Amino acid sequence: MRARLALLCMIAFAAGAAAEVCSPPLRFRWDTRSTFLWSDRPERFPQLAQARWRVVSEHRARPHPWEVGWLVIGDERRFVAFVPKSNGWHLEIFDADPPGRTSQQTFLASGESPQFPVGEWTEATMIAWEGGVFVVCADLFLDWRWTADRPAPTWWGERARAGFYLEDCCVERT
Repeated sequence: MRARLALLCMIAFAAGAAAEVCSPPLRFRWDTRSTFLWSDRPERFPQLAQARWRVVSEHRARPHPWEVGWLVIGDERRFVAFVPKSNGWHLEIFDADPPGRTSQQTFLASGESPQFPVGEWTEATMIAWEGGVFVVCADLFLDWRWTADRPAPTWWGERARAGFYLEDCCVERT
């Protein structure tokens, strides 16, 4: 697994990917209802997002599985996200301004394994490139690509930032 991750990172950096998200090496907490945290400046693809975190607590008595930390690439209005949940994971793309619609959330891939229980550390790497998305996390190695049946959105490949999204939880990152 680590060899695959190292190879993906070398490929991404050789192709000009941006630095990792949330680069301060110190330990800190975010406690929020909903927020994005972004790398300093937008870059062209390929774009690398990498982080290690755990959900410390959830704000609701009966939280939804997706109310955790998400690894994202894009901006506040359009992004691709890897969401590690207590009951599995999913990869999605969100566009707040699609042509002729109010907003659009599209699930690209999902699975029930591996699972990411609240309180346990998660380490993930996501690389967005012109042809799709790579995700490496726990025992998951996902190579998702755009096809003729599911083409890339018109904004895909524009400048993007690596980031982290929180929803209704407290997250600790190292």
